[in-house]
Amino acid sequence: MEEEGSNTRDSVKSARLKRKLILQGKRLRRSQNERAKKAYIFNENIGYVDLGDPSETCAYCQAAMWYQERTRKNRKQANPKYSLCCSMGRIQLPFLKNPAMLLQQLLCTNLLKGKGPTIYKIHGQSCHLIGSLLPMPGIPLKFAQLQNILDSELVSKLKDMLDEYNVYAKSFMMAKDRYDNYQTENLNLQLLVNKKKDGRIYNLPIKLCCVKYNTLKNSQHPVENQHASYGKRIILPSSFIGSRRYMDQLFFDGMAICSMVGFLDFFLTFTCNPYWPEIQWSISALKLTAEDWPDIVTRDSKLNLEQLMSDLKDRKVLGNVLAYIYMIEFQKRGFPYAYILLFLDVASKYPSPADIDGVISVEMPDSIEQPQLYEYVKKHMMYGPCGHANRKLPCMKDGKCSRYFPKKRQAETVVDQEGYPIYRRCNDGKYIDNNDIALDNIYVVPYNSYLLLKYEAHLNIEWCNQLMSIKYLFKYINKGYDHITATLVPIQNDDGTTEQNVDEIKHYLDGIIFSFQIHKRSPAVERLYFHLPSDNSVIFEDGDDIDALLSKPTIKESMFTSWLQANNISQQAKDLTYLQFITIYIHQQNKMLEATMMLVVVKGPTTYEKICTINGQLYYTFREACFVMGFLAGGMFFLYGYGGTGKTFMWKTLAFALCSKGDIVLIVASSGIASLLLPNDRTAHKKFVIHATKLIIWDEAPMARRYCFEALDKTLNDIMFVVFGGGFRKILPIIPRGSISNIVHAIINALYLWDYCTILKLTKNMCLQSNLTLRNAQEIKSFSQWLIYVGDGKLGKGDDGCYEIEIPPDLLITNFIDPIEAIVNHTYPDIQKKYKDEEFLKFKVILTSTNEVVDQINDYILNIIPGEEKEYFSCDSIDMTNVATTKCFESVSPEFLHSLMTSGIPNHKIRLKTRTPVSLIQNLDQVESLCNRTRLIISRMANHVIGARIILAKSVGSLIYIQRISLSLFQSPWPIKMTRIRFPFIVSYAMTINKSQGQSLQCVGLYLPQPVFSHGQLYVAFLRVQSKIGLKILIHDKERKPLNTTTNMVFKEVLQNL
Repeated sequence: MEEEGSNTRDSVKSARLKRKLILQGKRLRRSQNERAKKAYIFNENIGYVDLGDPSETCAYCQAAMWYQERTRKNRKQANPKYSLCCSMGRIQLPFLKNPAMLLQQLLCTNLLKGKGPTIYKIHGQSCHLIGSLLPMPGIPLKFAQLQNILDSELVSKLKDMLDEYNVYAKSFMMAKDRYDNYQTENLNLQLLVNKKKDGRIYNLPIKLCCVKYNTLKNSQHPVENQHASYGKRIILPSSFIGSRRYMDQLFFDGMAICSMVGFLDFFLTFTCNPYWPEIQWSISALKLTAEDWPDIVTRDSKLNLEQLMSDLKDRKVLGNVLAYIYMIEFQKRGFPYAYILLFLDVASKYPSPADIDGVISVEMPDSIEQPQLYEYVKKHMMYGPCGHANRKLPCMKDGKCSRYFPKKRQAETVVDQEGYPIYRRCNDGKYIDNNDIALDNIYVVPYNSYLLLKYEAHLNIEWCNQLMSIKYLFKYINKGYDHITATLVPIQNDDGTTEQNVDEIKHYLDGIIFSFQIHKRSPAVERLYFHLPSDNSVIFEDGDDIDALLSKPTIKESMFTSWLQANNISQQAKDLTYLQFITIYIHQQNKMLEATMMLVVVKGPTTYEKICTINGQLYYTFREACFVMGFLAGGMFFLYGYGGTGKTFMWKTLAFALCSKGDIVLIVASSGIASLLLPNDRTAHKKFVIHATKLIIWDEAPMARRYCFEALDKTLNDIMFVVFGGGFRKILPIIPRGSISNIVHAIINALYLWDYCTILKLTKNMCLQSNLTLRNAQEIKSFSQWLIYVGDGKLGKGDDGCYEIEIPPDLLITNFIDPIEAIVNHTYPDIQKKYKDEEFLKFKVILTSTNEVVDQINDYILNIIPGEEKEYFSCDSIDMTNVATTKCFESVSPEFLHSLMTSGIPNHKIRLKTRTPVSLIQNLDQVESLCNRTRLIISRMANHVIGARIILAKSVGSLIYIQRISLSLFQSPWPIKMTRIRFPFIVSYAMTINKSQGQSLQCVGLYLPQPVFSHGQLYVAFLRVQSKIGLKILIHDKERKPLNTTTNMVFKEVLQNL
């Protein structure tokens, strides 16, 4: 009984001890879990946000997990579940098999047969370096080289064991048997690279069949009803991650988001840091490196990326995010990193240099005031050194850094005229020492202080404009991964090459461990597909019966046919285009380019015929309808006719018609006799009649670069008088991404000829002298002097060409709710009644600094004036002249080309009403006064021609007819050169300040929601009026509160040497 009681007490003590240990373990895990959760609370004094140790365990497989890896991340759970390890118990690893008896005896039995140290069995991973099996010449034997007598019996048993159990040994034996029994061929190691596109591949696919519905129905046969011989094999469709088609669809998805929400604002590069505490904690116990444990690195990178995206989207660290796209890559055999593209709300844009400085820095912080940030910048955000300091780096191309480091010093952040930011990089004396090379601010990669402190990794951030947006969308979304596959192929030709059939399935040799998303975007993109009647695609698996497929009631249905059906039963659907329909209703691109263009503008069609109906007229093909809408133009033509019908006369007429407009025509013939009948070209001497010219007058010379004058001097020196004219207070030549010094050195007074130039000055402003009386003479004089002070930069405070000036109160509009409505009412009073009055319109205009604001004002006025509206669309295409650079852009969609906007080329769509004032954007006929900036008023509108009357030029009142012409930029700001066929004018109720230069007006409304950005812009805007009473200025901040000051840009270096 005592022994039984003793056993009972022992069991009770054991149970208590067990419960105590369990409670201690729970408390320990709870404290570690709280540490992991609290670690996400950011403290600027702490810096990096440690995720904590992987203190959680999976309830099914006991794997160590981080709390942030739980399946339901939107809930806080006491007992979270995890699927990353074992898929919540659905995956169970088989138990290890017992080793072969021989190996078991060698590992677990004491086999001491001679003298020597004791050998211990080591658990875990143990790595040793093995030297050469033979000694080097002149060096005695050592280590394993001394064991030259082996146990032949034991070696034989080990060989038999490996042959029986080891899979690699079996494979080598099979290869040896094939080599001995079959005739072998010479083999080459060939890299599998797609010559047209990079071979970036992922995931082993299966084979699917895809066939058009018509083809599938025609293949139905009473005897042979299997589809195998009719279907088209699709290899690596877009459903396979990383395939070429998958990357193409991601690219188009990015274009769709860009077209919907606007161009992106920030581009971030977030790179994994192998020295993050979570990674080091996991690998330090086993004395491994981060490269040895890629799963831990990947998991930790994903958690940090998720937290970063939460900061950007939810906490709005950089502003209100409307859309985002990110891509994860594993290039250069390194760690994962992500490209992140952010699209911000209009209110969160960063238009001014001060706004950019608030989120992006390229300067080294103070090592005493911000020691932690200083260390992070030093460790993660310094580039190089490269350039002259180190010419061996991979970034060096032709002796220069391909990433343009070191950067130039910049006193203040500026946004150049092309919209590119040039970040502030002051010479503040701060530097770090890198291998005896001093690296200062010109080597700093742009970063955000908050994000760098929080994530302690290379986190590059770039502010983007429209042009940079296209660069990043094209370059990174469609780029793919740096992968390559190798295979052994037989040599067939004498030169050692072989013909290799393209088989993407065989090339698709990669694998993944986790199912993490490598691409993500928001908002979602719905891909719309179009097909001709009964031409929809049907996807099925090998072996499916055709009768069973055709008997399905939904076999002929598609997203497109559902839209047509909805237009029959829903009035709301009839008011929507195909693109708008999917945003309200819930339900890939073909080569039907013309039909796709029509679907962008046609609303509510119920049949295919309705899509081709324009203004009540049915066109029999989509192509004809596109020509009527203006989407298509040009083509290849063949003039057929027998001898004597006038073909040569036709060629001469066509050539002279184009040459009269200044165009160049190249005429060739297949035979020498025929070429003699064609018109000869005219020399420049005869064209410009240089021998009879006595004087050349070049007005507005400061707007041209000095290189033009240098070329003119070398051509006409000592034989011609040249008179230049213009004002240096006005707008200067545009230097893309040029600094102040670049602009100053590009104008005429920086020319070597300037010292030999005789300067004549006109000092009296004749534009302000109209209707002069004794009463207002003093006011005009005062206003004229004020304009001179504005142009000379003598008003306000500032430096580096940027001055903050105060506007006189009598010029300001301060009482308003809607600023656009206010500026329109002051400039065009009673426009709803006087919109047809040419005298009312021709001497009035609203000026602003950017094209975006111009479009907003013009749209507002078109919406409030009466009259029938007509929309015209452009035909956009890519100039494929430079095939090497445009080949990768062949698949750019027309919709994306339509969304491109820049100065110098009009937008894709223009809205017009009769009596709308417009302004030409290109020289058409100088004799008829149809020059750039000539103002006209619309009188007639047809499908392919528009009638207009000149209201402000020499030929006032002349009626002209304008057709579409081809427009393109000589220097394209995009990676592509786009050609836009469109009417060469823009609506001109409002225009940019640059476009107004040279015009004299009676009433000008200057609207400045954003300050001017170039030398002389403010002066040019003030100078347009003929009297002070004709100028009204409206300035406001982001909250639409009125301001009485604005920025005046004046480069005083330009005004020297006058």
